[in-house]
Amino acid sequence: MKLSFWKKLGFGFLLAALTIVAMNSIIYSGIKTQRDTTEWVHHSDSVLVELEQLLVLMGDIETSQRGYIITGESSYLQPYMYALPMVWTQVAMVQRLTSDNNVQQANIRALKPLIRSKIEFVEKTIAQRDSEGFATAVAMLKTGKGRILMDSIRSVTQRMEDIEEKLLEERMTASNQNFATVQNTIIGGSIIALSMVLITGGLITYTTTKSLKELLRGTEYLGKGNLAHRVHVTTKDEFSDLASAFNAMAERLQVSQHELYRKNELLEKETAQVQVANIQMSLKNDQLKALDAEKNEILGIVIHDLKNPLSGIKGLAQILEKECATLSAEEVREFSSDIRTSADRMFDLITNLLDINRIERGGIHFEIDEYQITPIVEHVFKRYAVRAQAKAIKLHFSAETSARILTDHSIMLQVLDNILSNAVKYSPFNKNIYVRVFEPDVDNIRIEIRDEGPGFTDTDKQKLFGKFARLSAQPTGGENSTGLGLSIVKKLVDSMKGKIWCESEFGHGATFILEFPKSNLAEQV
Repeated sequence: MKLSFWKKLGFGFLLAALTIVAMNSIIYSGIKTQRDTTEWVHHSDSVLVELEQLLVLMGDIETSQRGYIITGESSYLQPYMYALPMVWTQVAMVQRLTSDNNVQQANIRALKPLIRSKIEFVEKTIAQRDSEGFATAVAMLKTGKGRILMDSIRSVTQRMEDIEEKLLEERMTASNQNFATVQNTIIGGSIIALSMVLITGGLITYTTTKSLKELLRGTEYLGKGNLAHRVHVTTKDEFSDLASAFNAMAERLQVSQHELYRKNELLEKETAQVQVANIQMSLKNDQLKALDAEKNEILGIVIHDLKNPLSGIKGLAQILEKECATLSAEEVREFSSDIRTSADRMFDLITNLLDINRIERGGIHFEIDEYQITPIVEHVFKRYAVRAQAKAIKLHFSAETSARILTDHSIMLQVLDNILSNAVKYSPFNKNIYVRVFEPDVDNIRIEIRDEGPGFTDTDKQKLFGKFARLSAQPTGGENSTGLGLSIVKKLVDSMKGKIWCESEFGHGATFILEFPKSNLAEQV
């Protein structure tokens, strides 16, 4: 009977030991799998980061190219020069990281010629901008080849990212499942082992019971998530070995927990990036508020400037309505002229506002072509002969070039009309206006319109091209002014790659200067 009892006791301990060994084996396998999965998750993250950096570099190259073609400023090529050597380093890094994936390697092979073609296209357009000028480079851009290549690069890159994200999702799912398996094994195996030990615990000494209680306490800590807790058993027997195995298991789980914390830190960094994006959105909102404030300011100015002519029209119309029977024909004509003048003033204001709005919205379509500039200037000059004659102003025209520029014919007429109109409007009676077209150097054409009016103060010159600019000079023949004309002229000239400025000394007239680069299309042909 005693022998049977000890056999059962030994069998109980044997079952407990086998359970613990099996549990440790599963846990060890799970932790090893968890470590491998974590490494692959990190690997997929690295591939995604490098692909995104590759797209950023290609975007920098394209943005730098467009900026340089539009402006001709070499400073726009700095991002291009930085990104160019980095692109192939980035491609090599992605290729190395995906060397274990045949599908991704095929995608890399498809991506390389696209990147090479895109860079060659960018280099070609930059070279054309340097050697053949803005129009040729823009024409090259309009072929859409660069956009098609960039779209193809994005498509291949997106395909690679989709593959990595799918792998990442699968690996994260496997990681979670593996962790759950380890956790369930720990809890289930510990419960089973503890049950066996407790069954046989009544047959062993107080020391064995104390060891079991220590293990139970360790399991409770583990179940609560306290992986830093360790059990302490000093009996120098199987329970001591079990305690060591338990502590080793807790150690491995703690390492896995630290890895999960690292993943959480990555998520927190991504959250911080979202916060940065929100801040940028807030800045955009501030810009919209500033634009709204500018709109309200313009609206107030428009209401103020429309109120007086509308009041004048209303008053004159009431007089015509009530006194029409007693008014002479001459008085009726005078009132009608005043009404027309007020209406013209409102019409000019509204027209200028619409022009400003179209320019700022990009609503003006420029039809750029090559024109000889002298006939355009002379045409506008002749249109103002009668108006200048009404104020006894003499117009003088001098043309010293037959060169051509790239411009929009109707827009150029509008620019010249505005400036010459101002010269007549602000010039006193019996003065002179000088219009000159010449070449200040081998690359440019200059148009100067000089009057003998009151000129501008230093304060005037600071706000000369601003919206609704109120200057010290006033029209000399009762003409109206909206304060928008020069603002419109400045925006139109800038849009046609020209320059405009004013040279003036207060009390000694003003000279408005327009300068445009000469066209070299004829030379290229």
